[in-house]
Amino acid sequence: MSKTGKKNWNYVRKNNSDLKFVSLDFFGNRNLIAYFMSIWERNKVHGEAIEWGTETPYIMEVVAHWSELIVFAAIKDPENQFTDGQHITEAWENLKLDNILSIQWLEIFRKDPDKVPGYVEAGPPLYNKEKYNKRYLAKYMWFNCIKWCINQKNITYFDLGGGFRGSWLNLLEKRNSGGKFEKLRYKWLYVPKEVKNNFKLQPKHKVFTCTSSNGVDCNQKSIVTEPNEICPHCQGKSNWIDPDWYHKLEDKDKIPEASKPMDS
Repeated sequence: MSKTGKKNWNYVRKNNSDLKFVSLDFFGNRNLIAYFMSIWERNKVHGEAIEWGTETPYIMEVVAHWSELIVFAAIKDPENQFTDGQHITEAWENLKLDNILSIQWLEIFRKDPDKVPGYVEAGPPLYNKEKYNKRYLAKYMWFNCIKWCINQKNITYFDLGGGFRGSWLNLLEKRNSGGKFEKLRYKWLYVPKEVKNNFKLQPKHKVFTCTSSNGVDCNQKSIVTEPNEICPHCQGKSNWIDPDWYHKLEDKDKIPEASKPMDS
């Protein structure tokens, strides 16, 4: 992790020491997701209000049939009922809404991790920016989601989103070009300096979604250089959509458990 990354990680841990990072059941929390999506719509991002497309909790329920959806939450736990990283099965109403500060969902593709590397696509951290501005909750959620993924044995790639439709190498080359790349600038905080400083060594991989296989919906995402006719998930002839960028999780990405001397 870079000096700036460590500094931010230490800051969000210190300023959110009263929070627990936990996971919640998706299907039992659709109303909670809808609530936080409505809060996010009232925030301004890059000076503009958020407008959701088809990504509603009910569309996501359909998505959950071909991928694994996990909802993470930053919660206050005044009675010390839970441990950091715990999966909570009880209804969110029992947690008290005022004690839930932020949520973020991950869409996970790992049907056959022995054959196809596990891939995660992250939604945005949702919270009230005006109320919790000094907590840096977005960074708190991103760091903890990345940490969770690193600790999973069958997840290899983590997609921070952003809508870029080129390859990982393309994005690294153009990351300081301004314009449409400007809105992605803050996400480089989570990418190791070794990758950013040696971008020419990075692969030209893209993320593609398989949309059909012999008449059976597949909808699995794969890391490929170019879309092949054969999907590695379903082994069928496939149509491909939505190339996107991602970052491969490696040992150098590991988030330190405690404060350490900062390097440059």
